Amino acid sequence: MGRAKAQQRHVKKKQRRQKRQEAHRNSSPRSPVERSSISLLTRLPSPISPVAYDRLAPRFRLIPIDWQEPPTVEHLVSALQLGDEDGTPVNGVIWTAEEFLSLPWVQEMGVHREGEPDERDLIIERYGDRIPADLAVLDMESRFFGGIAVSNADLIIEKEHILGFAGVSDLRQALILMHRDGWIVPLANGMIVAPGLFLERIDPRTGLHHEQE
Repeated sequence: MGRAKAQQRHVKKKQRRQKRQEAHRNSSPRSPVERSSISLLTRLPSPISPVAYDRLAPRFRLIPIDWQEPPTVEHLVSALQLGDEDGTPVNGVIWTAEEFLSLPWVQEMGVHREGEPDERDLIIERYGDRIPADLAVLDMESRFFGGIAVSNADLIIEKEHILGFAGVSDLRQALILMHRDGWIVPLANGMIVAPGLFLERIDPRTGLHHEQE
């Protein structure tokens, strides 16, 4: 029974992420951050030829954007087309245990595998009845990683990109470090955005930026 419920939550989470991505792709007209992303993508190199590079797949890494006016959190949230979901930043917000457990996205999660502790219970044990909302989002994402929205892609769902940017091997530590340094912003809907970061294509042989010919 526990395994079935965990699988149902996993399916709901996947459907929720796919719905956001589909809405983002089909949104019209484009928001300011989407228009900025188009100009950014023209600066990224063309796909690396698998023939020329012995069939090595293209690789990417997270780097800070170098725009004079980077997109704001509000622009990125607007581009994600979250609908009625609360995309408000939660830095400095405190949730009671009851408020935390009543959040729709929190109710969808909890036990990932049968026999594992419920992350919601662990968060309440860790913080009591005054739960720092930003840390709760990071804790949940480190257990049920759903991706980080950056300026030129829907969601970064590869943990390796996050770990590589932070320079650590633990996802929770990476998220906390990036949040402390201002690179990521947790939202009330459980998502994380990083308007100051984007994915750069790199040469899979050297790890260096691949210049467009």
